Amino acid sequence: MRVQHHIKALLSAPTDVANVAEWPLPSSLEWMPSGQHVVNAALDGKPAEIKCECTEADAQRLNAQLQEQLSLAADGKASRPFIDFDHEGKEAAAIPVEFYWQDGIRLKVEWTAEGSEALRGRVYSYFSPEFILGDDGHPSSLPEVGPIGALVNTPAFQDIERLAASRKTPEGSASKHKEPTMEKLMGALVEAKLIPSAKLDDETATASIKANLAKCAEDQKAQVDEKDKMIAELTAKVSALEATAAEAAKAAANAMVDEAVKCGRIKDDATLKAKWVESILRDRDGAKAMLDAIEAPKASFGHQFTKTDEKSKDGKPALTGIDRVTAAFAAKQKK
Repeated sequence: MRVQHHIKALLSAPTDVANVAEWPLPSSLEWMPSGQHVVNAALDGKPAEIKCECTEADAQRLNAQLQEQLSLAADGKASRPFIDFDHEGKEAAAIPVEFYWQDGIRLKVEWTAEGSEALRGRVYSYFSPEFILGDDGHPSSLPEVGPIGALVNTPAFQDIERLAASRKTPEGSASKHKEPTMEKLMGALVEAKLIPSAKLDDETATASIKANLAKCAEDQKAQVDEKDKMIAELTAKVSALEATAAEAAKAAANAMVDEAVKCGRIKDDATLKAKWVESILRDRDGAKAMLDAIEAPKASFGHQFTKTDEKSKDGKPALTGIDRVTAAFAAKQKK
């Protein structure tokens, strides 16, 4: 069946048609609006009043069918689906690309030269779909071959978009009605805080994006510099702690060596002590075990005189304890 409906104006066509060839054309059209509608259409070739409605599921199903038709056409197994003029099945006004849902079923299209000229010249201003109507009042499928819609001038749906090329305003902004993709892009830019509003003109939006990107780059550099500064400070602190720990370890090693010298386990020799300190710093437990294994020298029988011993009147060290007893006994035997 054929259901005719028109498309809301992207921008009302102006009276001044100078440079009309430069006006951008809509990249999509409203194939069927959401909600329930009663329209006058051709049913099995006869005029009829029908009720119809659509959902997102319908858009997905129709798109699957369209993609299959386009694939078969690309493989040379079937003719390509197209949009014609007045449902006559002759010249192509546009090539369908993809169905999607946005408050109704929309269809992305690529305009032919004839279709572009018809819109820019305001020869046609509306669109009428062709589809198979299901018993539930939903579009069940597309025609197997031929057009899936047409440019017309007698719409059935009175609340659907009008087709028109978009004349640029004196300020340079494009159509007041943004295409869905552009709306999403502008919304994403607002969310990313690159622009303050989705309603900016191109020049203001571009300037805002550049300024905010520059600020982001500057902030990022400042963060990197701050991190580098923190890393340098932490590295310096770690180095200082390592130096302090090394000094403490060396002091402990010297103390261990001095104790070994005092106990008589090693000689009081600077070179020898330095080697022991090096060994302790390299392997403290191993070096300590080696020092502990060295026996201290035992004291010999009799008194071992030291510099601190008391001296007699003749300058010799005074005898004490067992040495004094032994010396007295020896002197008595001589007499």
